Formats: sequence, C-alpha cells, structure tokens
Amino acid sequence: MIRGFPEADTEEIRRRLDHGEVLSFVGRLSELQQKFPLELGGLSAAEQARYSRFRQPEDAWAFYAGRFLLREVLESLLSGRPLTIDLTEKGKPLCSQSGAPHFSLSHGGGWLLVSFCAEQEIGVDVETSQRKTATESLARRYFSASEQKQVRQGTPMDFYKIWTRKEARGKATGEGIRSTNSERCTLETDWNYHEFQPDPQTLGVVAYPGVLRPHQLMKV
Repeated sequence: MIRGFPEADTEEIRRRLDHGEVLSFVGRLSELQQKFPLELGGLSAAEQARYSRFRQPEDAWAFYAGRFLLREVLESLLSGRPLTIDLTEKGKPLCSQSGAPHFSLSHGGGWLLVSFCAEQEIGVDVETSQRKTATESLARRYFSASEQKQVRQGTPMDFYKIWTRKEARGKATGEGIRSTNSERCTLETDWNYHEFQPDPQTLGVVAYPGVLRPHQLMKV
C-alpha cells in the first residue's frame, strides 16, 4: 500500500513492471493536497533547496507532490530501503539502486503525471491547451513544415499533440526538446507514444523507444 493511494497494490505494480508494462499515475494536484502529507524532511537536501526556490506556491506543491509519489512507489517496490535520487549529467532524475525502475514525471494544467518502466527509459509530458503559449512561434522554431501546417490549420490541441510528444521524447533521452530533430520526432517508427486526456483541455503523453508495451493508467 502506498501512502495517499490506498488502492495501489505493491505486488500488482511489481508484477506489471516485471512483465515489461509501463505504469502511469495521474492525479489532480488540488486533490493530492488532501492525500499527501507535506513532509519536507522526506526530501533530500538538494530537493528541499529546490522546493524553497519556487516563487509560486502551486509550483512548489507540484514539485513536492511529484517527488512524494515517486518516492512512495520506489520505496514500496524496494521494500522500504532508503532512496537516493540523483541527476544525470543532463539533469534527468534517476534512482541507481538495484531493482529500481526507470521513471519520468511532469505536471501541467493542474495535473501530475508519474510513469515507470522496468526495462526501458521513458519520458512523459502533460500540458493544457488553456495555457497562454506562443504556439506559432514555438512551432516555427521546433516543428517541421508539415507540423507547422497542422498548427496553422488546426486547433490549440493540435499544437500540443505534437509538442507533448517532443517534450516526452526529449525527457526520455535526457536531451530535452532543443536537441530533438523536429523533422523526425513524431514520425519515427522506433518510438512509441501513449496519449490520454485527464480532462478535455489537458493532454498527457508517455514516450519510449523499442517495442510497444502495454500501458496501464492509474488515477491517484
């Protein structure tokens, strides 16, 4: 059982991950405030320092909620062993302890998304189409000609369908969206993308290379 998430069964989570599945946990940040205790002592010194630097309370809470859920799942899978969450040279968080799965987390539109995969690096992104974004400017910089045409002729959600894939893929590789080849990102056959909408204005994406894997989405 995971604190704040009594429906979660550790053995079921472990079984699914051991069978190569991708597991994603999604929850409304406003609702998680009622479920997750604010215990900053559970964060590392570096995480506490990062938490304190957020100027907006909602951003600080989103960061804390992501790390709380991440730690609860990992500690449950690793039988309560103390966790060390490090950053790669490219700034991607990871847990190098034996038996720890790969993971990625994101928040946007009032939602938190945390995904796990035991066998493959993954990346996630969640965005809201209600956000004030210079979509055409970003599209000119990062999108291919055909993708830019989709944005000009489509709805705001058409932009985010492309953008979230690029963000998630960049987080999976640890390279970020700036180094993504915009001509190929959404067309590559060796990458898989699972999309879902927690609400009509919000889009979440899980990205990973290699074989297509079953994806289980769990509401927190």
